[in-house]
Amino acid sequence: MSEDSPVANPFANDYVATKYAAEQIVLAANAPDFRTVALRPRAIVGPHDTVLLPRLMRAAARGRFPLPGDGQALIEPTDVRDATAAFIAADRHREDAGGQAINISGGDPRPVRELLDLLFARMGAVVRYKAVPIPLALAVAGAMEHVAALLPGRPEPPATRYTIMTLAYSQTLCLDRAKALLGWTPRHRVEAMVDHALQAREPDNA
Repeated sequence: MSEDSPVANPFANDYVATKYAAEQIVLAANAPDFRTVALRPRAIVGPHDTVLLPRLMRAAARGRFPLPGDGQALIEPTDVRDATAAFIAADRHREDAGGQAINISGGDPRPVRELLDLLFARMGAVVRYKAVPIPLALAVAGAMEHVAALLPGRPEPPATRYTIMTLAYSQTLCLDRAKALLGWTPRHRVEAMVDHALQAREPDNA
């Protein structure tokens, strides 16, 4: 997927819609005396992650993981160190990159099942997968979203349709624009990313 790929219509959820709206505001503000660049980092993973790793760690603690589909969808996470380097590069090359949206990812796509196997193995966890048909997973997640919206404080549901879609459908990014305009390429492969995230993770963040 390149930066010029068609935008979904409708968006998957409000999170995606507001991210895109914010990106349009940022890019519209680009001017000769005020350069703006919109980076699109994909699935950032690092020691202080509060979204992806905690959920997977809870699954490891339970010893089971409901897996939408066959686990062969490709996922392309980004090491937080690579994401940080990309933002620094965007500032350094803002004259060339001003007004552009730029994909950022780890450049190392893996099947979801392979990534989960790696993570759980590094954690020393034995996890059983339960294959769930994608339509069923989406329906259950939708029901969870509906129930959560009715509860006081509108807590985050255990699963969302967006989460299911990220696990069930492949999405890889073209990084040509990042290389050409920012001189940036990812340096950390998935194994190094997982090791860094787990080894440096603070116990109270787990």
